Amino acid sequence: MGLNMGTETEMEHWRNAISLSKFTFSLPELSTEKIEQINIVNYAIALRAVGKKESSVRLLNKKMVCYHT
Repeated sequence: MGLNMGTETEMEHWRNAISLSKFTFSLPELSTEKIEQINIVNYAIALRAVGKKESSVRLLNKKMVCYHT
């Protein structure tokens, strides 16, 4: 079963979510560890929603592993 990509408006919302996630990564001094983790997960969800599943998985594997070591 494939992922439903949604309407163009929904896709634009997901692209905006990706842009906002990237922006928040540039503000580490304003972020707690928990906020950063939430942002990573939200970013991964948005990537998957626009059809970038591999990028989503790579992001989670790269970013979240540091919280478990």
